[in-house]
Amino acid sequence: MLSGVGEAADAVLALKRGAFDYITKPFEPDEMVSRVREALRVSKLESDNESLKTAQAESAEPVAMIAEASASVALLERADRCAGVDSTVLITGPSGTGKSRIARYVHQRSPRAGGRFVSVNCAALPRELIESELFGHEKGAFTGATQSRAGRFEMAAGGTLFLDEVGELPLDLQPKLLSAIQDRVISRVGSSETISVDVRLIAATNRDLHEAVGERSFREDLYYRLNVLTLEMPALRARPEDILPIAESVVASLATKLGIAKPALAASARDALLSHRWPGNVRELENVLERAMVFASSDEVSAADLGHLDSLDAGVRDDDLVGLTLAEIERRALLATLKACGGNRAEAAQMLGVSERTVYNRLKEYGREGDDSPIDN
Repeated sequence: MLSGVGEAADAVLALKRGAFDYITKPFEPDEMVSRVREALRVSKLESDNESLKTAQAESAEPVAMIAEASASVALLERADRCAGVDSTVLITGPSGTGKSRIARYVHQRSPRAGGRFVSVNCAALPRELIESELFGHEKGAFTGATQSRAGRFEMAAGGTLFLDEVGELPLDLQPKLLSAIQDRVISRVGSSETISVDVRLIAATNRDLHEAVGERSFREDLYYRLNVLTLEMPALRARPEDILPIAESVVASLATKLGIAKPALAASARDALLSHRWPGNVRELENVLERAMVFASSDEVSAADLGHLDSLDAGVRDDDLVGLTLAEIERRALLATLKACGGNRAEAAQMLGVSERTVYNRLKEYGREGDDSPIDN
């Protein structure tokens, strides 16, 4: 609320009606910017709280894993063994393979199944929010912290805390995570008091953390604390026997979500699904099927409904990549994926396992280099 009248009664009324702050004129532009930023910060925390409640409700649903391929069967056997103990688990593998799903699978078969499964994506949170999200904060810890708030560690007490994309955790926060794992105590932001936390930690990453240690972007001691038990998720193309069973399961789930009758998969569609390389793994398969079901011209999904699959594979062979720099390979992958997604940056980012901001920044770089690709789509 911005006003030229500094009446206390007006300020109180504005705050009661939902205003974050009350500012009187004249004001300093820097002060206004600072207060707006804090309002957005608090709003983000409240939004994330609602998202957490939704995620907790979803995580309570039994996880059914499809395992027809020998690699998938072996993975579930290892997951069942991991579930029986309380050690930290590190799940690795390409983006879109279902790392969060196998994490819930382990939780639901563990002695902690009666507790919460709390998930946090380290790559999705702004840097200034991660510490507060993980460890909580006290009232007055920063501007806008009008009340104390528990973090994800406390929320997961007695259950499992899942840190997705843990390789993206800022280097300066890694010692605090290490301490929490080793000592099972945390301190909220703005407090010197310690809080005991009883959680089982599961982490996931699509990065090579051993390589990140060598690059000094990830702490070696934290890596060894996380890498106690490991589960490696195979790419979808490495387990072709799972493709059609997963597709059938996805179609059934999407039909319920979309409120339509479950369509059949025509033989031509099945052949197309089996022949595709699935660079985006299960996440890409889900996106492809949802799009096909929405636009299918009959009660059967045909190869024509999956026609855009060719755009991701067309002309891409291993031999084509020989001699290219990693930067050029990255550029090709991003632009091809963006084209396949019809210019939708959010969907392309999801398929590539990066943030939408990363896609935006890369496209700006390509634009500055004089690339003629349509970066404004």
